[in-house]
Amino acid sequence: MKSYLVKDLMVPLSEYATVPMGSTLFEAVLSLEKAQEEFDHTKYKHRGVLILDPKKRVVGKLSHLHALSALEPKQDKVDSIQDLGQFGFSSNFLRQLRKQRRQQIAPLEDLCKKAAEEATKKYCEEHKYHCFRCGSQSLAEIDEGNVKIDICVNEDCGAIHLDPGELKEIIKDQRALSAAKNAFLSVFKK
Repeated sequence: MKSYLVKDLMVPLSEYATVPMGSTLFEAVLSLEKAQEEFDHTKYKHRGVLILDPKKRVVGKLSHLHALSALEPKQDKVDSIQDLGQFGFSSNFLRQLRKQRRQQIAPLEDLCKKAAEEATKKYCEEHKYHCFRCGSQSLAEIDEGNVKIDICVNEDCGAIHLDPGELKEIIKDQRALSAAKNAFLSVFKK
């Protein structure tokens, strides 16, 4: 096994998204977007922003989870409704107000789940015909019953791409397995 040095594997600081201390969250997000646009995504995808002091030394890192938690509504806003009781509002009114406020708050887990779903959807659209084996835009979709099989038609490749659960579905149905084999072979018949 080849021995690697850290310097051979590291991402240079110049390629990271960075912001000076005291920057806003908005500025950090803009910096991250810029770094993602300018950097080669096949090697590394930036997911954090490095924070620099005035002497350009790294003093911290802002991850995507830090950013999301900063955007999440805080529970103390719901709890502070109780303080409105001192102004003569009825307990029934305050209870309804707290209930309304809790319904408006989206938990961080839901926010992360939705963001992941959107990112996955966007990634799938961008790479719809992209073969992950040879890197070409040469996938053909073959519909075999309830399974859609993606086959690379690049003559030097021939990779088969299955979505989650499709292999299990093919194995479950022997006819689908035979049809998948025939579909695969038909791509290379001349």
